[in-house]
Amino acid sequence: MAGLIPQPSLGHLSPLVGAWEIEATHQGLPRDVIRGRATFSWLGEGLFLIWSARYDHPDIPDSIAIMGCDDAGDLRDPEGGCTVQYDDVRGVTRRYRLSAEPGIWRYWRDVPGLSQRFTGRISDDGSAIGGIVELNRDGSTWEADLVITCRRLGWKAQQRAPRDLAIDGPSSATGPGEAALDRTNTDRCDSE
Repeated sequence: MAGLIPQPSLGHLSPLVGAWEIEATHQGLPRDVIRGRATFSWLGEGLFLIWSARYDHPDIPDSIAIMGCDDAGDLRDPEGGCTVQYDDVRGVTRRYRLSAEPGIWRYWRDVPGLSQRFTGRISDDGSAIGGIVELNRDGSTWEADLVITCRRLGWKAQQRAPRDLAIDGPSSATGPGEAALDRTNTDRCDSE
């Protein structure tokens, strides 16, 4: 729905709105390239951002997530009342904390035995997203689980290619949602 004004705390997520082609690698499927599609759309006059994803790989579950903030929500503050409610076709349901700033969005959950965090970087021109999901099973070691590249569907090939969004493995950072976002590697987000 064009023209909606998002809830002010979700404004940094506006560049996600639209349809995306997904390409990913998963640590548990080292020989496979996972492909799929995702859409982000506003619901309720921009109060919530709905994220749905469908994958071509039988071992990666289709999912839907709702992003929103309470009255005190502030995406710039990791403790600020913004969350992602995730559900997938396996029946898995999870709630993550959510933060964002211009060009970067994060979500994470701290659960003994399976903490998770995601950091995504949106290209300057809005045509691509590079992201990484990391897992922590022992309370101290983060490992890369899923490395994701998304390209906006319908992006015109004559527009400039996005900056490098390549991501290399887990980071040593300890903050919520911090991941190794390395801009020096080969570009994985070339425009088609």
